[in-house]
Amino acid sequence: ISHSQSIYGSMELGRVPRLSRQSVARTGAVLQAFLDVDRNGRRDAGEAYLDHVDIQVPRAQLREVRPGRMRADLLVPHQHYEVTVDTETLRSPRLVLPLGEQFSFVADPGQTKRIDIPVEQHTIIDGVIEAMPRYSATRLVVVFVRDGVEVARADVSQERRFSARLAPGAYAVMLEDRFGRMDFSGYSQQVEILDRPEQAVQLTPLVSSDER
Repeated sequence: ISHSQSIYGSMELGRVPRLSRQSVARTGAVLQAFLDVDRNGRRDAGEAYLDHVDIQVPRAQLREVRPGRMRADLLVPHQHYEVTVDTETLRSPRLVLPLGEQFSFVADPGQTKRIDIPVEQHTIIDGVIEAMPRYSATRLVVVFVRDGVEVARADVSQERRFSARLAPGAYAVMLEDRFGRMDFSGYSQQVEILDRPEQAVQLTPLVSSDER
């Protein structure tokens, strides 16, 4: 009769396999946000760490080893851990999290994983729609497309204004009717977003909008 048993933990190879408490103790992570100046998703030389961004790992015991830098020890090897970043602590409306407010990582056995969280600085768009037909502006949405991929949408207010946060670069900007009743393709245009605190964008029709 054969018998098998499952065990969970870190192993050290020797003459007899055994659980290693030392390896488990060394499994950890150090997390801190940094300003990703070139927006490539990784920390490069000269890119500064941010000391005011609050980072939480709900299933781990955290301690702050220096302002903004959090350390988690005694993690379970190969376990997934969720990370939450408090956007209220970013301190500037221009700062955004390209990975989102939540993401996860896997604890590497016997190692302390370094997790640098990118924060990007975007331009705040102050937009307005000019020469609109008599139609409820709140039915409209502004769509921003970059390199063929939709990256943002902005609701339009009754005053025909909209706002967004975008990384510098070239965008195709389109105006759409949520309900598909009106064709606003005449408002589409190419816009170059500059690296500055704020940029005004005006959507003016090249041709008149016709009701479908």
